[in-house]
Amino acid sequence: MKWKKLRKLEIVVTKPTRGECGAELPAKVLRKHHLRSGSVISSGFSAVTALVLLAGMVASRSQTNPAIIVSPSERSEQEYQFRKELDRQKKVHPEAHQEVATALNNLAVVLRDAKRVVEAEQLFREALAMQRKLRGPDHFEIADSLCDVATMLEKQGKLAGAEELYREAVTMLKKLPAVDYSVRLDVMHGLGKTMVDQGKLAEAETFYREMLADVRVRFGGVHEETAKHLDYVAKSLENSGREKEIEVLRRESLTIRRKLFGEEHPKVATSLNDVAVALRDQGKTVEAEKVFLESLGMRRKLLGTNDLAVARSLNYLATLYFYTDRLAEAEPMYREALTIRREQLGPEHADIATSQHNLAAVLEKEGELTEAERLFREAMAMRKKLLGESHPDFRQARVGLLNVLNKQHDFTAAEPLLLEDEAALKKNLKATREEKRDQLLRLRNFYIEWAVASPGTGKMQKASEWGKRLLEFDGLPTGPTQKVTPE
Repeated sequence: MKWKKLRKLEIVVTKPTRGECGAELPAKVLRKHHLRSGSVISSGFSAVTALVLLAGMVASRSQTNPAIIVSPSERSEQEYQFRKELDRQKKVHPEAHQEVATALNNLAVVLRDAKRVVEAEQLFREALAMQRKLRGPDHFEIADSLCDVATMLEKQGKLAGAEELYREAVTMLKKLPAVDYSVRLDVMHGLGKTMVDQGKLAEAETFYREMLADVRVRFGGVHEETAKHLDYVAKSLENSGREKEIEVLRRESLTIRRKLFGEEHPKVATSLNDVAVALRDQGKTVEAEKVFLESLGMRRKLLGTNDLAVARSLNYLATLYFYTDRLAEAEPMYREALTIRREQLGPEHADIATSQHNLAAVLEKEGELTEAERLFREAMAMRKKLLGESHPDFRQARVGLLNVLNKQHDFTAAEPLLLEDEAALKKNLKATREEKRDQLLRLRNFYIEWAVASPGTGKMQKASEWGKRLLEFDGLPTGPTQKVTPE
């Protein structure tokens, strides 16, 4: 059986967003994405304030070390100081001025890092409008600001708008030959990623293959940019049934990195992980396990046992064991990954919720329902807070919790969650017909099971009502209302 066909289970398989190599790139596509300290800290800030702001700069740039965390009090101080600086600059420069644009950008970055994306977007848009006034039609700062706004739109799921801005930035940068080529590549990748995220995979594949050909000409075959763009092409092929092609691309990327960095290097370990995913997706689970273990061992050796990359490797390998019913091996790996993420990421993070969900799914299959329920509830609460109720990961946690409650025959607790899930699916424009039908079937079966467990409570009538909705959904005639047999 192909691996993809096993994904009816509720577990979250944390596949890499752009292949794992791509996923580890900074979220912001332009190199500048940090606070512009030069003009701000030199604008009369105290040494103490400068240190606080410097902590913010480190935190916003620390993709490679997420353990650096800015506390809420420090972030509040940053916001206060940058708002104060923005007000000062607006008084000094009532007309459009670069110092005002810089102050707008700095405050936007603080809000972005505090996950106040809508507010950050507005400030980035103000900075963009000011850069257009100051710089004329084509300038690097305008392209940079376009990408700032595009990134905020991505975070809100407004992918069409993000794509439009990235396209404008790419066109602009092509007119500016002095701009470093690597910066241009980063912006082009931002554009390609929005295509992938919108499901425009054929267009994204063509786009990335053209980028790959250009990179080969500029840098040659053995170069990190070549390896990265092989990964991008592989990402665009996902879910296309072309798993073997993906494996070939991942192996070529691995070969390049081994030539560049030697047999043991963090990037080699990442490429090994990507190859293992490609093997897994072809159903080659024995070979995939071997490569996953090699990647995990290399990361432990090079990065230590408490690194987030180790947690990712543990998660991948545990997921492989989960789907091959090796639950006793999956559980301790999920527990270790969860421990690492809690230590490195603090009390609340989307990756922590993923680890909680995955561990809960294993415990549910093992019959450890009390702990599974607790973990599903924690994952659901964290995802609601961090991602919102409309996010698919929130629904996955709710469905996982529902499964546990059903197994415990806690129908009273399960019913409101099930009805909430039905209401959310109705509103979800991206929900597939299959998902909607499955939900109607789940509701009908839920009330049948409840009626059998508690006769005489009217639940069989509810089952009949949902069964009628299911028939209507399928487009079948429902016939006259039938008398429901008393319970």
